[in-house]
This record gives sequence, C-alpha cells and structure tokens, in this order.
Amino acid sequence: MEAMDAGTQEVVAGTQLAAQAKTHLIAIIEVSREINALVHNITRAASKQVVFAEEVSASMQQVSDISTTTAQKSMEVRSSLDGLAFRSQSAAKFGGEFSQLGKKPEARSQKNLPPLSLYSAPPFAPTISN
Repeated sequence: MEAMDAGTQEVVAGTQLAAQAKTHLIAIIEVSREINALVHNITRAASKQVVFAEEVSASMQQVSDISTTTAQKSMEVRSSLDGLAFRSQSAAKFGGEFSQLGKKPEARSQKNLPPLSLYSAPPFAPTISN
C-alpha cells in the first residue's frame, strides 16, 4: 500500500509539474505574441520614417533647385541693372552735351566739350511718305 501511495503521490506531483509547465508555456506564447506585435509596429514605424525621409530629401532638392534658379536670376538682374546704369549714365552725359549745343563756343570749351562740328546732322534724313 505504501508503494501505491508513493506512486500516487508521484503521479500527482508529475501532474502538477505538467500543469506548471503548461502555464509557463502559455506565458511564453503570450510574450512571443507581444514581441511579434512590437516588432511589427517597429517595422511599420521604420517604413513610415523611410517614406518621410524620402519626402524631406525631395523637398530639400526642390529648395536647392529654387536656390540655384534664384541665384542665376539674381545674376541676370544684376547684369541688366549694370547695363541700365551704363545707359542711364550715357543718356545723362548726352543730355548734358545736348544742353550745351546752343551755348557760345567759349562756354562749351569751359565744360571740356568737343566743338559743335562733331554734332553734325546724320548723313541721311528719314523721309515720311504717305
């Protein structure tokens, strides 16, 4: 009888160990599922960050292109303004010389202007036809 009792106690202890093992395996499965969900969320977040980084890169390229275009246009505007300034100075100089045409020769020489003979009429005059 003692042998049967000892055998029964071993069976009960083995059953309890099996139940504990089952409980621990269920806990391991739950933790594995949580880890799987976390890895999935991390992967999804990383994919979103890649897309965002690509969008930022594209935006930065657009900013760079706009900056380059702006610099080129600024140079064109500067060149145009330089030409305009030159023409304006030339026009002012011509205007000053033009205003001196009717003055006496001695007044013209005081201004260091060339003699009036240099201001002759053009070799042809435009004609108006009907």
